[in-house]
Amino acid sequence: MPRRIPGLVLLLLLVAAPSWALDGAALLAGSAKMSGPAGWSDRKSVMTVETFAKDDKVRERRVEAKEALGEDLKISSLTEFLGPADVLGLRVLDVWGAEEEGDAWVWAPQTRKFQKIATGQSDDAPAYGNEPSYRDAQLLDLLPRMAEDVTAEVVGEETKDGVELAVVDVDVGEREWPHGRRFRVWIGLDDERIHQLEARGKGATVHRRVTVLEWGEADERPIASKVEIANPSSERSTIFVRRDVEYDRGIPPRTFSLRDLSKGR
Repeated sequence: MPRRIPGLVLLLLLVAAPSWALDGAALLAGSAKMSGPAGWSDRKSVMTVETFAKDDKVRERRVEAKEALGEDLKISSLTEFLGPADVLGLRVLDVWGAEEEGDAWVWAPQTRKFQKIATGQSDDAPAYGNEPSYRDAQLLDLLPRMAEDVTAEVVGEETKDGVELAVVDVDVGEREWPHGRRFRVWIGLDDERIHQLEARGKGATVHRRVTVLEWGEADERPIASKVEIANPSSERSTIFVRRDVEYDRGIPPRTFSLRDLSKGR
């Protein structure tokens, strides 16, 4: 589990030294409680999913999402589409985590059957189309909780929209993740929140860019309520807008099983 960095200690560190002299892992760990409640076990929300091609909005859908985050940092999520009509009832089960690339399955109400989505190809599921998926947004929850198990180096600082940010390069080691193992993370020096992160390949190629557009509260805790996931190579992006967020409501583990996936509503 990531070591906890008391807020006062982190504040004193920030005052005493420039960002590049700070411990990148400490900054990453400190952001855990601000990027979403640290230590949550399950989460339920209703989301609007907006798809863009360049600057043109091409589609909007509504989904109900149920998620579980285990102590082993495995994330299980079940998303069920609430509309429009062509995707109504479609369900996607996605299981992945810190130590595994994971698997995903889609269930269609028309056929009453589910099929496995090819490993690393969850973005091409009928639920999402050729666009970034919700798994990318979950990086905001996963990376901070891996602070003790990754290499994190502060490489400088930037100012974006009037916010002073520490720039942290993160390497997750030999883990097999869809977008590689290297990330750049922008963390607020005042609010400790992750404002943006990028999944990067060789030569600083950006595979995915995750930007928190708005913050809200859920159960009196901060939550990234509006998140944009961009795929620079295809010039496509997806915006997830969360509402009615609830934490730790005791969602049963069977919710994230193939047996329950095939039941539908």
